[in-house]
Amino acid sequence: MGKKFLAGLAFGGAAAYVAWQSLTPAQKEELKAKVTDRAYDLMDFLTDYSLNALDIVDGFTQDYSEKAANRFQDLKATVKDTTDKVTETVNDKVSQVSQQFSANDFDEEIADIRSALAGENTKDVSEGDGDIIIDQTDEEPTE
Repeated sequence: MGKKFLAGLAFGGAAAYVAWQSLTPAQKEELKAKVTDRAYDLMDFLTDYSLNALDIVDGFTQDYSEKAANRFQDLKATVKDTTDKVTETVNDKVSQVSQQFSANDFDEEIADIRSALAGENTKDVSEGDGDIIIDQTDEEPTE
């Protein structure tokens, strides 16, 4: 296939040269002008096509950046709403706890807890040697 292409290129080039040599100088100038005009028309078309492609790409990037900015604003608003809700919930719990501590019966509740702890379940520390035993077993400690 490569040989056929080269042969066709050689015969086509030879035919073009013979055709060129058979033209008069006026026809040669007219043909050069037509080829030049076609080349400029082709360059204009390619330039317009390239500019249109750049406009399309620019439009896509502009749309994408606007969409990304809108999504970021939506996400920011969602995060702000969530943090506001969490802050409100925490503030409500803090106010509930502070109300419990400031209640009039708080001292009475503390006294009840102290009396319950001082009841039968506690040992008198003054008994014995005054050591605190964390793990009481039946065996005597060895020294």
